[in-house]
Amino acid sequence: MIQHLKALSQQPYFKPNAQKLIHWLIFSSLFILILPLAAQKPIELYNRYQKGSLQMVNGKPTLSTKGNNAIWMIEKIANSAEVRIKHLPSGGYLHAETDATMPTIGTIQPGWESARWLIEETDETFYRIKNKWRGTYLRNETGIVELGESQPGWWGGQWLYMSPVSMTATTTANPPTGRLKVRGVYIVPSGQQEKPGAKAAIAAILAMMQWHFLQQIGVTFEYEPEVAVIRTNADTPSASTLDMALELGKKALNKDYEGNKNILFTVVEGGLGGPAFGTPGMVRMPQSFWGDVYDTYLKQPNTMATKLAGWSHELGHALGLEHTGESTKPCLLKNYRVDMGTLPSLLMQQSKAFPVVYDYPFHKDEIKMLLDSTYCQECLIERGERPAAVRYLRARQVQANKLATAGNVVMLEYYTSGGAKGAFVKQSNGEWKETDLLGKANFTFKEIRRDQTSVYLEDASRNMAITLNLATRTVLYNLINQGKPQGLYSILWAKGG
Repeated sequence: MIQHLKALSQQPYFKPNAQKLIHWLIFSSLFILILPLAAQKPIELYNRYQKGSLQMVNGKPTLSTKGNNAIWMIEKIANSAEVRIKHLPSGGYLHAETDATMPTIGTIQPGWESARWLIEETDETFYRIKNKWRGTYLRNETGIVELGESQPGWWGGQWLYMSPVSMTATTTANPPTGRLKVRGVYIVPSGQQEKPGAKAAIAAILAMMQWHFLQQIGVTFEYEPEVAVIRTNADTPSASTLDMALELGKKALNKDYEGNKNILFTVVEGGLGGPAFGTPGMVRMPQSFWGDVYDTYLKQPNTMATKLAGWSHELGHALGLEHTGESTKPCLLKNYRVDMGTLPSLLMQQSKAFPVVYDYPFHKDEIKMLLDSTYCQECLIERGERPAAVRYLRARQVQANKLATAGNVVMLEYYTSGGAKGAFVKQSNGEWKETDLLGKANFTFKEIRRDQTSVYLEDASRNMAITLNLATRTVLYNLINQGKPQGLYSILWAKGG
């Protein structure tokens, strides 16, 4: 599994597909698990395709989103990779002794291989459940729980181990202020604590991605200023899957997702990591991405742009883009006779790592697909009832944010329309450094004073005065005690102490 994003040219990104058969199966090798179930906690078995939990009705397994008899125990068999699956409310076991296609829940004999199951791991903590005797899989492809063939990418044969009643979700968020935006969502599972400054860090990430899209496309998305926090009694492995992140988001932020059709950009606290995912309407960033970026936000926020290529990439999937070389190029050539030519390193298919996220381009045909809802739309991810990408990409400037004030600012990132970019960072000794986005310091300033709007800096060695105006979001300069300050940079985002 991908544990951490280091070199973009070496680490592929993955996305989910709404179709039953996943053509791009993540992690091609499936393997049998000897399950570490010493505690053997009660669980729900949640079906990935039909979106319901396995329950018992009249001795037969079925799926439902309601009821209280969906509680199971996976019992490991000693000295074996096989398990038994016990229905706790009834005390019966899942078996296939009497019917080759329709499993039963009831009393079993010790030697029945029909009550023995093999658990195979797929992507994202989902499992396939194979009957030892019949050699077929527990599945629900058509609305019926049965045994049958199940290819590795068929979602009907994939099950999630979920804490009972884990879909309970509460949110701390104000109602959305407009339609068709990106909404930052911070999911805090059971047993995890909200990190200090997490909401501000996610808002900063959205601001940086917003400018990246504006630079490369000429227009960009808007984002909801307030990052929503969802707290759930789902355990971390459950909440870390794309399906659960989406279900939690829809439950707690239904007006955002269903009503306003906003894209939910979710970040999950805790967990073991794994790949990031993007699909129309939804992005899920796991701990392997979030932990690194959050640590950078705390310790070296002026270098966050070196960490965000994967984040913009997944937002590209949420707007419909496929992987360029893997999917988009052959699709355009086959269906539209459009040849994308030799591909450079792109955001949606990196062949070379660039220093910062802002350097990653889109192909001209990808830009046209995003901005023209009549151009080659079959080569985008199927969006169902979600709006076309062009309806999100309508802003022509980055939006103001209120992440810091003149009274508490300790770092800010700046930019110019001409492409200049960098940061001012307060040091532990009270001085300020002007750095590039890789962290290299260029100049040193002494802080002179602050007022309600600005921080005033001076570099006596160059006779240079700098004003960091948080009210107008500009960096100004003049000679010390000479002349009126002139605009130098625009402030993209700022971090408060």
